[in-house]
Amino acid sequence: MDELSKTISALEAEKADMVEKLSKAKQEGVKLVKEEEERRRADLVKEWEERMAKELAKRDEDWRRRMKEHEEQMQLAIEEREMQKVAAVTQQDKKNDELQVGGIR
Repeated sequence: MDELSKTISALEAEKADMVEKLSKAKQEGVKLVKEEEERRRADLVKEWEERMAKELAKRDEDWRRRMKEHEEQMQLAIEEREMQKVAAVTQQDKKNDELQVGGIR
């Protein structure tokens, strides 16, 4: 019976050791999975931030292009109005000159 008790005690000690090793392995596995998930999340966040930065830069460039086009159109409109004013003044001066020449005779 003594031999049986020793064998049972040895088996229980081995079982406890195996349970402890299994628990440690499980904890390590959980830790590795968690680290991998955190790495993936960080990669996804970085990828998303890069895409958003590119999209923002693209939209910013588009906005600048549109503003430049608008400014150019405004400048052309101003120049056209100035030319119209000059033409109107020239035409009015010509009429005034004709009236003066006609009135002097």
